[in-house]
Amino acid sequence: MAYAVAGVIGMIPATPGGLGLVEASLTGLLVLAEVNSSQAVLAALTYRLASYWAPLCAGPIAYGLFRIRYRGHASPPQTAPDPSAGQAGPQA
Repeated sequence: MAYAVAGVIGMIPATPGGLGLVEASLTGLLVLAEVNSSQAVLAALTYRLASYWAPLCAGPIAYGLFRIRYRGHASPPQTAPDPSAGQAGPQA
């Protein structure tokens, strides 16, 4: 229940990604649920590391791998139209 409430609190647009709010609320809720305070802090930080920081750090790596994989798949170059095409020339 504490993780669900912390997730809802994280949706409040007070800080980017609920940074600080999620950790504080999750720690407080776990302490209210009679979890040892040091274990509650460790659980909150581990949860935040896995749910926020790991994907944030994996994003640039995934983007780099995407660029390497599709490096040769560029869109075909656009050619300039032939200036003589479509013009009515002198008829013989």
